[in-house]
Amino acid sequence: MKELLALLFLLTAYPVWAESLQLRAQQGDAEAAYLYGKQLTRHEAGLKNAVLWLQRSAQQGNAEAAFYLARLYEEKKAKLPPGQSVNSLYAYALQTTQAGAEDGDVQAMIRLGRFYAMGSHGKKESDKAVFWLEKAVAAGDIQAKILLGKMTLWGGAPGYTQTRSLALLHEAADSGSSEALLQIGLAYAGAFGGPVNHARAFSSFSKAAELGDNEAKRQMAIAYLSGLGVRKDEEKAIELLQEAAAGNNAAAKRMLSQLAIK
Repeated sequence: MKELLALLFLLTAYPVWAESLQLRAQQGDAEAAYLYGKQLTRHEAGLKNAVLWLQRSAQQGNAEAAFYLARLYEEKKAKLPPGQSVNSLYAYALQTTQAGAEDGDVQAMIRLGRFYAMGSHGKKESDKAVFWLEKAVAAGDIQAKILLGKMTLWGGAPGYTQTRSLALLHEAADSGSSEALLQIGLAYAGAFGGPVNHARAFSSFSKAAELGDNEAKRQMAIAYLSGLGVRKDEEKAIELLQEAAAGNNAAAKRMLSQLAIK
């Protein structure tokens, strides 16, 4: 009963989106089955159903579902079915995606870059991830700029300085990406060890928040509480935390709980 209630809670957190994905998945949409299965893995109670949807998607040829399944099995979060192997799932995902990338499919380049960045068998291959993401960037893809900028900021890569990574994110931000603005703000706030500029960080968070980014709202709240880059304003901080929490930002909910505010 507890597992059922937990699963119902998970699905009602995103009612319209979850129902739409489930309906499309039931109608045979492999991408929807992958996304729906991935969503279900966010809660332990949904893991068994998640594996079923991911398996269905992988059987329909979705490489991302195969890769995600392999990671679940490798990390012992799900039981590997008889006759399957983690190696075969990883190999299928990588080979299928690489074939598309080599044919010039930009989305395949991005997926391949993400696969290599995530790693398999506990090993990340950052050089290959950078190679494919750079190809997607050269094709003008905004999401590739964000991924490459984030990856090289957080983990570093040969030939990438913070300035070079930020340049990619600024290009994406100029195209209206709230995610890029958030990462720029984190960089200026010192999250990656470079020069700190709290005023610029707050400005970036503010722009991302205006685009609806809930994590940016939480970061603005932290600035208001600490007085870093902006004058202290606890009332404004709480207002922003409540907005972010209403948008299902778990960290904002925890902060409100710690402040003993509903």
